Amino acid sequence: MKQAWATLGGVAPNALCEARRRVHRRAQWLARFAHAYLPAQADDMHTALCWSDAPVSSLADEPEAAPHIALGETIPAHFTIVAPRLTVRYAPLLDQLWLGNPARPNNVFNLVGREETDLAEELPLAMRSLGAEALPLNVALPHADDLPPENSASPPVAETEELMRYYANAALLLEGVAPPTGAISAIRLWPHHFDMARTIALEGGRLLTLGLAPDDAFYDQPYLYVTVYPAAPSRALPAPPDGFAWRTEGFFGLAARASDLLRGANAAERAGAALNRAVALCADLPKAAD
Repeated sequence: MKQAWATLGGVAPNALCEARRRVHRRAQWLARFAHAYLPAQADDMHTALCWSDAPVSSLADEPEAAPHIALGETIPAHFTIVAPRLTVRYAPLLDQLWLGNPARPNNVFNLVGREETDLAEELPLAMRSLGAEALPLNVALPHADDLPPENSASPPVAETEELMRYYANAALLLEGVAPPTGAISAIRLWPHHFDMARTIALEGGRLLTLGLAPDDAFYDQPYLYVTVYPAAPSRALPAPPDGFAWRTEGFFGLAARASDLLRGANAAERAGAALNRAVALCADLPKAAD
């Protein structure tokens, strides 16, 4: 069932950084599993994650209605008593890792108060009990420059709830994009910068990337973006859609801060229309520069 747009504003958009950093670090467990269990792919595609806010299980003793992040690919198991393939999920609002059957988690690990070194020993044993190999997970955290040091405390509740609403709304916006041309990818959440994005392949090897970034060196709050690569030649740029602004330093494309577009009355309609317009403008830039 398609989720409804979540009203934003319970927490200021520039007050979400600490929640993002803590959730981001927790989600690196999924990247560790990807590096250990999945075949390496170009551009780290094997580490791409999936977002969902649909219930996982309706059973009383298993996780149910909580947004969660999962590995993009399943892990093969050697026997089928539990499942022929396994998945790993992280539920930010519960601060739990779920391991097991893609339809029903079989092992639940509460992360609060747990040391990462202990988890790195226990999680492979849990995978073995589910029929997979017990592979080492104590690898260096990939792309961890902006992550906080290890902290067993859970992410802050109100800020994490608000951050999850941003991701849920971003998924709705990205699902509603109608590409003007080219093939559009699935929606993925990337462990590198923790942005939710999809791509559109254009003629001539050009690529549009559109998504939501939570915060980074460019903005102190969540923002929508549409980038084009290779960048269009320098020229007079067309007027941006409402809420968006052109950016030529750091990356080339259009960006809209949460405080400028994603909150307030009719935010879903305004943001959806502006994002589709931003995609059309960026897709047309190279053609207009020929």
